[in-house]
Amino acid sequence: MINEAMNMLKEVTEEFFNFDQTVFNVVLDGCAKFGKIVEMQEILNLMDTCGFPLTIVGYNTIIDGLIRANHNRKAWDVLESMLKFNI
Repeated sequence: MINEAMNMLKEVTEEFFNFDQTVFNVVLDGCAKFGKIVEMQEILNLMDTCGFPLTIVGYNTIIDGLIRANHNRKAWDVLESMLKFNI
């Protein structure tokens, strides 16, 4: 199911379909729930390419996914980054 969502997101961005940040956040959340760290990074790269900045929702989702995948140190690093940038 996550793979299908990732493929759909890639297709959508390649065809320049009009969508908003919510689409990225939903797919990012799905990856986070399953601990798909590599896929989360791919989504972040796509967001950057498409000009969508990471919001508090995205940061929270990333932290959640990292913790679910037992990457607690990385999750802490993301939190510290948020604090540094007053997010």
